[in-house]
Amino acid sequence: MGDSTDADDISSVVAFRSNGNGRIGVMWSNQRDKKTYFAVHHDGDSDATWQPREVALGDGVLALSDDHINLSTACDGYGNVYAATKTSLTGSGSPFIYLLKRTFNGVWSSHLYGVYDDNHTRPIVLIDEQYRRLFVFSMVEYRSNNKRDIYYKSTDLDNISFPSGLGTLFIHSTLDDKVSNPTSTKHCVSAATGIVALASDQNTRYYLHNFLDLRKEPVITHFTPTGGLPGMAVTIHGRNFTGASAVYFNGTPVAGFSIISDTQITTAVPAGAGSGPISATNSFGTGASLQNFMVAPLAVNGKLFLQGAYYNGLMHTVLRDNGVLSLAQPFNKPPWNYNGAESVAAMPAGVVDWVLIGLRSAPQSAALAYRAALLKNDGSVVDTSGSGPVLFPTLPHGNYYIVVYHRNHLAIMSAAAQTLNGTSALFDFTTAPGQAYGTNPMKQLAAGVYGMISGDGNNDGVVNIADKESIWRLQNGTPWSYEKSGDYDLDYGIDVFDLNFYWRPNKGLVTGVPAEQ
Repeated sequence: MGDSTDADDISSVVAFRSNGNGRIGVMWSNQRDKKTYFAVHHDGDSDATWQPREVALGDGVLALSDDHINLSTACDGYGNVYAATKTSLTGSGSPFIYLLKRTFNGVWSSHLYGVYDDNHTRPIVLIDEQYRRLFVFSMVEYRSNNKRDIYYKSTDLDNISFPSGLGTLFIHSTLDDKVSNPTSTKHCVSAATGIVALASDQNTRYYLHNFLDLRKEPVITHFTPTGGLPGMAVTIHGRNFTGASAVYFNGTPVAGFSIISDTQITTAVPAGAGSGPISATNSFGTGASLQNFMVAPLAVNGKLFLQGAYYNGLMHTVLRDNGVLSLAQPFNKPPWNYNGAESVAAMPAGVVDWVLIGLRSAPQSAALAYRAALLKNDGSVVDTSGSGPVLFPTLPHGNYYIVVYHRNHLAIMSAAAQTLNGTSALFDFTTAPGQAYGTNPMKQLAAGVYGMISGDGNNDGVVNIADKESIWRLQNGTPWSYEKSGDYDLDYGIDVFDLNFYWRPNKGLVTGVPAEQ
């Protein structure tokens, strides 16, 4: 089939189909006559019958043949064959790697991949027939230091043209600076498969690999927040967002969105949306998130005890049982100045008192929102319905510090930010002192049980003489009313027990909640 070849020459074989008929192709180098050849065998012909050899590359003058060949075929059935080959040329700017293409009727074309200066070698070809892309992976041995890495370039399959330079770094090792011998599948690839390329290093003797995602439809990796109510702003992260024509929340289209970049979209939760994946559409298709966006208000599911009301694992409900608890939230005055409209028509059973919940993004930041809530005798903090978590409809799902205020106990705050969403896990302050922020922020009420510290009648964050003289002493023995805060044990009376059993033991204790800045 050919002239005499050199001992350093190489050949490669490929099976392909042309117009529905099976073919076998063989490519070989001939460094003696400086050409690369290709010959075709038709299925059904005798083993010794081959079509006339074709010159794939070479004019017999320039040394365009060498010992590196990698063959690949398109998966379209038309008989296109592609090959990456190396030349023997040297000198700055000289062609070093070519991508060769053979059409179904045997017409060859050559396309420059890299020059001598770049020193690409051992190239492999992969074809994405779905999006009509061709990829070439090769080893680069840097001429300055002989280190090696794996790079790749890609091109339009119907208009082959590679950018100059090394290409995109694909496989690199920090443990061994000589990575070589790239390899991958011989099959055509697609968005469903992606590309996995493998290489080996020289010294540590490891195989290394990397993956290339070929999808062109939008890919949504995550979004912030992870949940919220209609109208809430959402930032979607991923890729392939350029040219997006629609965004959906569980199938409900958004009225408008902004493409900030190819990797970011901003929008808002549309009215009528339900919990489910977020998806985006472009001309290549639709991509959906793997995780669901939860269309539900942020919920705080908490448990805590008040020292003043605690007894034997529960808290008493003397104030509720005597009908003296306020029906409206009591934190609309200093130092809280919270103007929320929370109220009840009748106080639910089992309620100990009101508490105020604040959510912070950082320990010393101002609260982003407050809600007044009811504290039940088992320690559960519930919404004004008397059951269920405390809802924050204006806040997005995310991580927050939970702050709890009471009208005569030292405030507490979660020691760390908690992940809060529409179905937040229980955060239990009562199990350990380390559940709350600060040094000794809670009082031990029993073995393994901790609660908020009583005695802060003026709510300045410290149990001191002012809570005795300005609060308890002035209220001691006077008719009880809810507006009075000297009833440190919440037993419907202001007396010496409040002083001796709560104020005196707690004198000097301070809240662990940092001041808002």
